Amino acid sequence: MMKKQFTIIFFTCISFLYSHDRSPLYIATAANSSYKLHLLQLIGSIHKHNFDILKEIAVFNLGLTEQEKKYIGSIEKVRIYEVEPVHPDILKPFHTRIVWRDNHTPLMVKQVPGWYAWKFVILKQALDMFPHVLYLDAGTTICNNLKNLNSFIKKQGYFLCTIGDDYLHGQPIHSLRWGTTKQVIQEFNLAQKPHVQLLDLELVMGGIIGADRSTYPFFYQLYELSKHLDLFADDGTTPEGFGCGRHDQPLLTIRAHQQKMNIFYQDPTQLMPIELDIDGIKKYLYLTWDKQYVNKQTHIYSSRNDLENFSSFIQEIKFK
Repeated sequence: MMKKQFTIIFFTCISFLYSHDRSPLYIATAANSSYKLHLLQLIGSIHKHNFDILKEIAVFNLGLTEQEKKYIGSIEKVRIYEVEPVHPDILKPFHTRIVWRDNHTPLMVKQVPGWYAWKFVILKQALDMFPHVLYLDAGTTICNNLKNLNSFIKKQGYFLCTIGDDYLHGQPIHSLRWGTTKQVIQEFNLAQKPHVQLLDLELVMGGIIGADRSTYPFFYQLYELSKHLDLFADDGTTPEGFGCGRHDQPLLTIRAHQQKMNIFYQDPTQLMPIELDIDGIKKYLYLTWDKQYVNKQTHIYSSRNDLENFSSFIQEIKFK
């Protein structure tokens, strides 16, 4: 009788372990000195909620000092990598737009390395190293366990979602048309049917991208685009002028729709979660970019410049 009970318990435990996917979590991100604090907040939030399944956080260097690299490299499960120089200006700082004070006086001129073209480069580099990866902008905070999203990326082959825009009269306020330069429209023949319909679609988010090696060809196509920095540049020819070009997002949006990939809709109010189908079981994923909607259900918060909880997250960082 005891032997029979032991056998039942043993196989029940084995079944439980196999039914809960604990695939290792690989994260890729990138930062320069300006985003050092954001990067540390991201790492601390990952350590807090996902340290048990985390295999590695690959931090790609966009312009960190040697002292910063030494400190970040001393963190548990973190390694620093250099960006493949597919273009001589892939990390060159470019002016993107003026950031204004509330009284309408200039605060600063925002600069970004290489018009964000490096993002597709590091996605390809990450897939060369890892079987699957979740790319997150450094200005991101993780608020919950990511095991379901990690499992979905592994099974689906990728994860893409919209930017979580507001809509007006049924149309996204920031559509592909709004953020795309004339050169990109010409390059991808977007002014002609049937491609013109893409211009009215919501942009795909560039700050959260899941990739698996099974979809390597798609991400390699994006990598090849990174060799042409003029496609990422804001040349002032978007409908509302300089400062509105979205660099990597239009190219990701165009390619994803051309390949008929599944793009999840991100609800800007976080009232409606993204439903991930994992082996026929629905799992909810809550994303937001708006601080007022962050709550206990939130998984990923695109925190951008929100460092209000920096001190609490940095305490979660574990060192080697």
